[in-house]
Amino acid sequence: MRVPRLRVCASILFLGLTAVPPAAQTQKGGSGTAAPTPAPSSAPSYGNNEIAPDVSFVNRLTMRGIPRTDTGEVTGSSSGPPLCFHWPVSGTISARVSTIELEVPDKAYKDFEDACSAVTYKNWPKAEEHLEKAVQTYPKYVAAWVLLGQVQRDQQKLEAAAKSCQQALAVDSRYLLPYLCLADLAARSSEWDRVATLTDQVLAQHPVKSPGAYYYNSLANLNLHQLPEAEKSGLRAAEEGMIEQKQQSHWLLAKIYEQEGNRALEANQLHEYLKLKPQPSQAKLAREVLRQIEERKTRKK
Repeated sequence: MRVPRLRVCASILFLGLTAVPPAAQTQKGGSGTAAPTPAPSSAPSYGNNEIAPDVSFVNRLTMRGIPRTDTGEVTGSSSGPPLCFHWPVSGTISARVSTIELEVPDKAYKDFEDACSAVTYKNWPKAEEHLEKAVQTYPKYVAAWVLLGQVQRDQQKLEAAAKSCQQALAVDSRYLLPYLCLADLAARSSEWDRVATLTDQVLAQHPVKSPGAYYYNSLANLNLHQLPEAEKSGLRAAEEGMIEQKQQSHWLLAKIYEQEGNRALEANQLHEYLKLKPQPSQAKLAREVLRQIEERKTRKK
């Protein structure tokens, strides 16, 4: 009898945050579609008041060769296929390992390995080809469905991506990664109610670590004007994320405090953001906002 293997399935790819989403996007509130709420006239400008994921950051960073189980735990082994999940799925660690994943046939697993290798080199069509073979061989292969959804997303096949992620959820509703796959797709179309619901479902299952879930939950609640919830999740995202994710979490928190009118905490978050050495253009904008905050504080004295 073949001994079940712990299988690898997570890659650190960062999806950033921008203050200027595509012009066609609109903000979804609890009662339907609404125009973004204007910032206070005294507030420094971050650009458009709706915060949305910046898809240009997708696939910019790849970390290879760190073996993990299908939910992200480091196994301690030095062998295994490359990490291949993208943000916001990457970095999620759950105490629960899906038993379905431990029953994957060798043929399907080999296709998944080959897909991971193709993802590492950003060969999306080849990765998609291998993943389609993997799920044909083993239709319950949840991790393969999720990665297939992300690879299809990277090729702008958004309808197919949603079907793949939904299929993963149908196979195992307690597996966290399909929720994050779907939340990412919903965020790209500014479906903030859906993003909040999906990430709430992840967090209700008490993951050991999930910076992507906290970040997207904060993002959704900010756009839904639920600022206390946005702050709570944003702080956890800043605590749990990798460096690039921490940058964007601090930027997001600054926006939350701007909306609350708390300029001191807004400035604190911008200082934390600058400590992490963001891109020069973003650093320049952060310093300009800090300058405006300091000028207003000086005028009030």
